[in-house]
Amino acid sequence: MALSGAPARWETDGGPVEVAREIGSSGQSTRYETSDRALLVVLHPRDAGHAERLAQRLSSVRRLDLTGLPLSRPYRLLRRPQIGYTTDPITGLVPLGNLLSPATAANFVVWYAATGGLQRRLRLLARVAAAIARLHDHGLAYGDPAPTNILVPADETTTTGQAAADEPVWLTDVHGVTLDAEMRMPPDVTVGYAAPDVLSGRHGVSSLSDAFAFAVLAFHVLAATHPFLGDAVYDHDRLLRDKGYTGLLPWVEHTTNGSNRCRYGVPREWVLTPALRTLFEEAFEGGLWNPSARPTVGQWRDALFTAAGTTLVCERCRNGFYGAGAACPWCGDTAPPALRGRVHLDLCDDRGAALSRVTQTDDVTVQRDRVTPVAAGLVTFDSGDPMRPVAALRFERGGALTVYNRWNRPLWVVAPGGAPQLVVEPSADSAIPSAGDGRWELHFGPAMLTHRLIEFVPVAGTA
Repeated sequence: MALSGAPARWETDGGPVEVAREIGSSGQSTRYETSDRALLVVLHPRDAGHAERLAQRLSSVRRLDLTGLPLSRPYRLLRRPQIGYTTDPITGLVPLGNLLSPATAANFVVWYAATGGLQRRLRLLARVAAAIARLHDHGLAYGDPAPTNILVPADETTTTGQAAADEPVWLTDVHGVTLDAEMRMPPDVTVGYAAPDVLSGRHGVSSLSDAFAFAVLAFHVLAATHPFLGDAVYDHDRLLRDKGYTGLLPWVEHTTNGSNRCRYGVPREWVLTPALRTLFEEAFEGGLWNPSARPTVGQWRDALFTAAGTTLVCERCRNGFYGAGAACPWCGDTAPPALRGRVHLDLCDDRGAALSRVTQTDDVTVQRDRVTPVAAGLVTFDSGDPMRPVAALRFERGGALTVYNRWNRPLWVVAPGGAPQLVVEPSADSAIPSAGDGRWELHFGPAMLTHRLIEFVPVAGTA
């Protein structure tokens, strides 16, 4: 519901809007869903000068060409003296902050699984990173990646009964969008996620301050604890909390300084691959005060998509875990049978002659009786979004692997040894019999073009 005392009706330059419910609030803004399902963002300026700067920034953002980006662009502006705007409809979306911790004292393991588990968190974060990275490609910084500013579906959307890999994400509070590396004092950012060099005024908002804030958000979503708030902070030491938020404490998993360790949240080895852990170390150690040492949001996008591709979902507790383990770390149940897909890149020259096959790092785990979405993996094949799922795989109990083509171009299934080849046309499906017995391949392009492929190797576990 709306905040107590907040108007139920707001005047905009396009007419009045009615508030239906409050979605979320921060120090920067309060977000509502209107009666016509639009998003209403009401900003909280610090003073008259700040209000004027916000109004000017909103006018500037309205003039930007942000076509195709998942941004809640200003549609109608609130009439002064109020500062804010409405956007397109946002039905069924909630703040990403809903995935940070249970709202009540519910069973933590059950809550983590009920909100999508590890696999959904990885995929949502990857799509958020992809959205911010696309903004960076336009020479812009988002400004304030924070859990209240990013909207995701309230419930997991599904395809044939399984989790979708392309759930929509929306970036709100677009008044923070700016040219890369703009200085603002004080900056319009969320304390607790903003980079310490931005909070201190050493640097302006930039793609690399976005990258730091995203890293904080990603760790919080995956581990269900803040990366700079250790045990002493959770024991109600407010001074330490402020020091943690402003970069004056080591992060909770620091490689050499254990003074701020945290026993809360999910065990890190359950939710972080070695590649993700390395990125967090780079972001929170060398990159704590040195923006140029931070991983880019594009690096986060790739590592998160890769991690999501190797997760299994426990058949007992429904939580996700990485497929290398023999048992679910959440409940101890035996890992379900799965088919491992090794990803390669077939390189061809400009005449279509094969050059070489290069093994990639982003393996795919296809769990039995679950639909696994996969991507083509090359920008040249998919309009700038290489990680958008274009096919779905289902590993059946009898050993067959069914390929569902959800793309606008053919896929190719190649038998062990290179022949025969089966074309799977758009919107069609095809079953590979006994896929676990040999090295079948799924190709995302014709043999004469450089393309990505997945080679399926024998089944892990008992069918």
